[in-house]
Amino acid sequence: MSTSNDDRKDRKGGQAPQPEDRGNRGASHSPSGWPDMQGEGNKDAAREYNESQRDFVESGEVERAARDAEPQSDAERREMEQAEREGRSHARK
Repeated sequence: MSTSNDDRKDRKGGQAPQPEDRGNRGASHSPSGWPDMQGEGNKDAAREYNESQRDFVESGEVERAARDAEPQSDAERREMEQAEREGRSHARK
């Protein structure tokens, strides 16, 4: 089904939105200038995320990052444990 420019006009009869006005900064665009619609999920973003995670694991920096994330004091440890309990209380069961 094709959509004419008139179909995209707002209810007040204004101009149809232009691709750059659609609020999709950083989105990939088709040759027409409109964002590529991917349906369920964003496969490009998922692929980029998965590649970055794989690269991080393969870099050997995981252990150092885990050590750096450890609490630096008993107070910080208690705060982190409380935050974890709070987060888990909202999880589906």
